[in-house]
Amino acid sequence: MKKIIFSFCCCCLLLLTTQAQAQREDRSSRGLNDRIWIGSTFILPNFFNFGGQSNFFLGLTPQVGIRIFDDMPGFSVGPRAGITYSNRRLVNPRTGQVESLQPISYSVGAFARQKVLRQFFAQAEIELESAAFADPNAFEVVREQRQNYYLGAGYNSGGRIGYEMMILYNFNHPTNSLNTPFDLRVGFTYQF
Repeated sequence: MKKIIFSFCCCCLLLLTTQAQAQREDRSSRGLNDRIWIGSTFILPNFFNFGGQSNFFLGLTPQVGIRIFDDMPGFSVGPRAGITYSNRRLVNPRTGQVESLQPISYSVGAFARQKVLRQFFAQAEIELESAAFADPNAFEVVREQRQNYYLGAGYNSGGRIGYEMMILYNFNHPTNSLNTPFDLRVGFTYQF
């Protein structure tokens, strides 16, 4: 059911291009450099402590967008990749000592983005993630392969170098996870 909803939302995203066509600019002479934009979102350093355990997270997700249609200048697609480092300090049940585990998660994916208004956009994304977690009971790093399907919206400040904020919903969020299915991202873009 979630995949059907995701597919429906992607179709709605493509239908929004009619507004972009009405506002299009004359870009018939654009070269490849005018079609490409780059950006990155960050998982800002995050530190928290609870129940004698401490956690630290830091991540980076670069992406490259390509405007592929002249008659839809607000529509772009491209690849993205991500890496997240975490350091979890907890009591090792075998030794009774406080030790740390350092899981590193990484992902690759593709996205489609459509400007809805001048500075607002909608984004759909497919991601393959190799998520790593610290298992406190076995005191080891556990890796899990996931497919994530995101859909959401965001704001970009515009200009040659801009900042952006977006919120995406993961339609394939694991039901046994304590984390929220919403993904809040903050980053920058160049020539978006």
